[in-house]
Amino acid sequence: MDTTPQRITRNTYCIGGPNITDPEDAFVYLVDLNGHLVLIDAGLGRSTDRILANIKTLGLDPSKIELLVLTHEHADHVGGAAPLQARLKFKIAAHELAVRAISQGDPIATAANYYHMNVPPTPIDVPLRKDAGEVPISKGELRYLHIPGHTPGSIVLYFKDGDRRVLFGQDLHGPFNTAWGSDVKQWRTSMKLVQALQADILCEGHYGVYRGKSAVRQFIHGLLAQIS
Repeated sequence: MDTTPQRITRNTYCIGGPNITDPEDAFVYLVDLNGHLVLIDAGLGRSTDRILANIKTLGLDPSKIELLVLTHEHADHVGGAAPLQARLKFKIAAHELAVRAISQGDPIATAANYYHMNVPPTPIDVPLRKDAGEVPISKGELRYLHIPGHTPGSIVLYFKDGDRRVLFGQDLHGPFNTAWGSDVKQWRTSMKLVQALQADILCEGHYGVYRGKSAVRQFIHGLLAQIS
């Protein structure tokens, strides 16, 4: 992955993550849906200024962000939500099974204790219910799929950018810990659902970007072969 913010497709950007912001940040992605900006995950919370600067470097206006979607409960994805929201005033969405952990700042369910930090209690404005659906504000362009396994509230997001399906699959690789509510059997079922999406591009939370259906398929197949 590059050490600077980058454009992945015409309307998809990577604005945070290891080497780009804090070394312990998960990758932070931004989607431009006809001028409606959606942020996907927010890092640990140590890089608010850098994330905002990176958006501007790419020629985008941070004030146009209307929604932050948190892909699951963990601190390296949600810790930056509250400080970013304080600056930009967007709404925050997460799956309903992640709401309690994030809104209470639960140190175990968010893995904040692993990072030796506190996750500020962060209210969720838009609970995403059911197993799949449309992300609000996207007019059906951006969709989510519930993929429990790594955590109870894990989701992937996907949309069509031109003729390519872009998949935001944060932490498809795990890891797994019963204290977080992890369930490997659920995860294996979830990965088969993710495979069925047949994404052309995978934006992963820690491993970066995989381009081409074959590369995406091989990445997920490799995970299934390694984890039992």
